[in-house]
This record gives sequence, structure tokens and C-alpha cells, in this order.
Amino acid sequence: MQSGGAIVIIFCLVFILCSGLLVQGVRREYRGLFFPWMTCMTLVVLFQAVYGLWIIIGYYIVGFTFEVTFISQLFHLLMMIFIFNFY
Repeated sequence: MQSGGAIVIIFCLVFILCSGLLVQGVRREYRGLFFPWMTCMTLVVLFQAVYGLWIIIGYYIVGFTFEVTFISQLFHLLMMIFIFNFY
């Protein structure tokens, strides 16, 4: 757990540095300083997506598999669209 905390603290410090670069880039109208901030935000979004999938898969692995539930819900959605298109 300590290594995870260290990674989060280092990432926050790097993100603060990249945010400062973004502010300086906006003030000086130098657009190249946008890319470090965008890279950090991409990592944040990817982490949130992977963590969300991990939580979903961990929940559905108990009783039903995620694929069966997803296909079932997709089938119900398609059937509802198919049925309501006739009316």
C-alpha cells in the first residue's frame, strides 16, 4: 500500500507541475505546453476507465458473468427498439 500511495503523491506533484506549465503556456500563447497536461489527463481518464471495469467485473463475477448480463441487456434493448418501431 505504501508504494501505491507514493505513486499517487508523485503523480499529483507531476500533475501540479504540468498544470503550471499549462498556465504559463496560456499566458505566453505557447501551445506546446498543453501536451504534458493532456498526457496527465489521459492517464487519469484511462485509470478511471480501467478501475471502473475492474469494479464492474468484480461485481458480476460473483453470480453471473459480465458477458451474459451485457448480452442479455443488449438483447432486451434491441427488442424494445424493434417492438416500438412498429407502433
